[in-house]
Amino acid sequence: MSNTGKAAEFAVAKVECEHYRRIFADLFANKWSARVVGILDEGPTRFGKLQRELRGVSAKVLTRTLRRLEHLGLVDRVVYPDVPLRVEYSLTELGGGTAGLLRHMRSWVHRNIDEAARVSLSRGPS
Repeated sequence: MSNTGKAAEFAVAKVECEHYRRIFADLFANKWSARVVGILDEGPTRFGKLQRELRGVSAKVLTRTLRRLEHLGLVDRVVYPDVPLRVEYSLTELGGGTAGLLRHMRSWVHRNIDEAARVSLSRGPS
């Protein structure tokens, strides 16, 4: 492959990487996505239970959130041919990794929130 071909291939890979980086950053800036991952970290869960645990999320927003997580490869959706139809959501291996990151972030916040508040108050309004 020529240097021009390699450079073009690298440029495309760089753009794709940046695209996915933005998607994942947006994903965890969304409060519902992070909370869904946190609930699914406890094990497979049905839609109704997710909606009850997330108090305040509409069915439309939860559906959109689950589809986005599934599209990104973080969540698996399994449909069981029962009557009535039963659908269960669970984390993929990749999703489990993001759940671990979120656990670490929550832990850091719990350990440091008092100190952050103290510093913020001592500096006054910004």
